[in-house]
Amino acid sequence: MRDFSLTPKPLSTPERPHPEIFQGGNSTAARWMAGRVSDWYFSNGKDFDGVVEQIADVPKSAPEVGRRAPKIGLNGFLIAYFGRRVLPPVRELEAQLPDGERPDGELHHGELPDGELPDGEPESAPAHA
Repeated sequence: MRDFSLTPKPLSTPERPHPEIFQGGNSTAARWMAGRVSDWYFSNGKDFDGVVEQIADVPKSAPEVGRRAPKIGLNGFLIAYFGRRVLPPVRELEAQLPDGERPDGELHHGELPDGELPDGEPESAPAHA
């Protein structure tokens, strides 16, 4: 970059000469780059086996440039709706939708049609809140 300034300047210390570099990305190239240049790698949206694969892949390229492997962070997801209890996994819900659609004809990943929850409980809030 040229003709760029950042104010206030990041605080440098002998132990940390620059701010930590955070990175995400699921591609092979992103994993390789994270090992070479990043201080933190964040996995996002992977199942257990995918996360295990990333944890094994990311550190492999660090020794090539004399670095320690980056720290690894994980994002977790919970599917819930206002006024409803937590619903079963998304794939189970999609199987219950007529033709994979909501009554308005638009597919919304993991939502149930208006009416009742899978076990027959009435909804306590509109599905489209």
